[in-house]
Formats: sequence, C-alpha cells, structure tokens
Amino acid sequence: GNTFHLGGFSFSGDWAYSGLDVSSYGTAFSALPADLGDVGAVTLPEKDNYVYTGPQVGTKEEIQTSISSTGYWSGSNTERKDPVTTSFTITSPITPAPSLAPTSPPTPVPTSPPTPVPTSPPTLAPFASPSPLLAGCNGLDAGDIMIILVNSDNPDVVALAALSDIPEGIDLYMTDNAWTGSSFRTNEGTKKLTVPSGGISAGTIFGYGDTDLYYGNDWVTESGSFALSASGDTVLLYCLSDANNYVHLAAFSYTGSWKSPGLIDSDYGTSSSALPSSLNSVGAITTDHFDNCRYDGIATGTKNTLQLEIENSNNWSKSNSQRFSISSSGSSFSIECIPVGNTCTRSTDCCSSFCNGAHGCDAA
Repeated sequence: GNTFHLGGFSFSGDWAYSGLDVSSYGTAFSALPADLGDVGAVTLPEKDNYVYTGPQVGTKEEIQTSISSTGYWSGSNTERKDPVTTSFTITSPITPAPSLAPTSPPTPVPTSPPTPVPTSPPTLAPFASPSPLLAGCNGLDAGDIMIILVNSDNPDVVALAALSDIPEGIDLYMTDNAWTGSSFRTNEGTKKLTVPSGGISAGTIFGYGDTDLYYGNDWVTESGSFALSASGDTVLLYCLSDANNYVHLAAFSYTGSWKSPGLIDSDYGTSSSALPSSLNSVGAITTDHFDNCRYDGIATGTKNTLQLEIENSNNWSKSNSQRFSISSSGSSFSIECIPVGNTCTRSTDCCSSFCNGAHGCDAA
C-alpha cells in the first residue's frame, strides 16, 4: 500500500536530498518526504533536547505553522526538557457573515434520476499550505542575524552578521529596552533600519554606529534614546510580522545572565532584560560585564555551526579599556552547506562555492 507521511522532525540542521545512496544518509540525516514539503515538518539546529513553547490555541493551519517555526522551540545540549502536558485547542476559521441581500425565489430543480456515483476509493485531498504567520518579516527567524560586536564605550557600535539572505524592504529594530516576557519597556531607546533595495546577502557584516559597517549611519530613531551603558546593558534585534507581533532575531547581554520574565518593570532597570523565549534555542549571546566585546571565532561553516560558535562567549574578545573594530568591506562570513556523503543537504540560504550545482545545491 501507499505510505502517507504525517510529520517529520530533524534536529540535524537540515534535510538531505532524496535519491542518494542509502549509506550517504548515515544515522543522522534523512530526506524530507515530498508530502511534508508544505506542512508537517520541523527543522531545528543541532541540539540534544527540544520542547515546543509556542501557541496552543488557534486554527489547525495556525498551529501547524507555529510548530514548524524554529522560534517556538526551546533547545539545550545540557538540560532535559519537560514534555508539554496541556492540550491544544483547535479553533474553527472565521467565516464571513452571510449576505443580507434579498433572496430571489429558488429556481426549480429538475427531478430527473440522479447519476450513479462511482464506488472507487476517494482521492485524498492535498495538504493545505499553512498561512504564513511571519510574512511581515518575510520568513526571517531567530538566529538568521547574529550580533558579533558591541562597543559600549562611546561612540556606541553594534555589528551584525547576516547568516541568511535578508529581503529588501524589511524593517529591522534594535533596542536596549528590556523585554519583560510579553512586551518591551519604553525607558530606553529603539533604532530602525529599512533594508535597502536588493536586500542583504547571507554572509554580509553590517551594523550600527560606524561608517566602516554597511548601513552604519542609516538607522533612524524609532523611539526614545538608544544609548548603551558602559556598566552593562542588553541589545535585542527584532522585526514585526504583518499582524504586528514581535519576531525576535537576536539578543546580546553583557551584564551577565538574563532575568526572569514577568517581573515588575522596574526590576529590569536600565541594564537587564528577560530573554525572549523564541531565542532560547538559537540567537542569544550572554557574557559577564565588559564594556566592549567582539566575536573572534571561525567565519566559515554551516549556518548552524556559526550560530553555535557565535553563541559561545569563549570565542569573544572582551575589554573594559580597548574598543574593537570590524569592517564590512574587509570581513564577511562564508555560509556552507552540510555535506552528506558526496552531496549536500538541500537549503535555499546556505549554499556557497563548496556546494554548487554539481553537488546538488544552487551556487550562492
């Protein structure tokens, strides 16, 4: 009989191409069944333990989309995760109210005998594509952009690395306001960058506050006063979905560990913040207090490898007296595909010259 695939879950970073030699898949990789291409598959960076932390109330399509989003998963290599014990509530889609226009008398229906209905088995309807919840960010998600430098000794500088292509027209927001678990405080400031025509290619280094960084002077004040404290602060990067919901992309704390969500606003002060739950598994860097910090680790690797290296504070240089620099024109990241046997895993945003068309992946 035919096999119908119901769901798929990969915590190896990506799915492999189908049709490879059986030995090429090893024990950690699999091809993604074609009928899970639109809905039903979860793809996460490599970590030992994961649990879904997203919405549990919504239409079937909304919940499918949330579960498929990496931002709604919490992962760890050291901490086991407790299972979700509460049930999901599936709501019906909202249908338009019926028209109140006057109705015409019904047209008489002929009473000829009905045509016999064939008795062959019914054809299964294709899966419906889920409605995109993150359309306003055009698919950007946690860890697609990483913070790689922070100078809090004046003038403030923040450097960012694009680990995925960033489409043109998206508004990126950077703030030193604290996240409380549900919203941002408003006692500090927020800057905004509208991604210019042509977008920002994966591997590009850009940022705020330095003319050596692409778009360093193109950020505008969205609200308040963005001013990093030399005594410790946090930086959070996000975009807004079409529904005006926060989509957290990256976070950096140089004031030590993150505070718990849900505290009284004043408990966060001007130097601390809660970590958005969607950044628990990827996208956040935490270090003890130093005025100036720069990532000095590897710059070539798969997207997942680079995320893990950047998150490791041991790969950072830190100083209370020395400012650090980085140049967009002289530095960049090279995003590689994941080799599986003699080919590469399929991906639309991680191809480099290593994984060109001859290896089963489009060249970057």
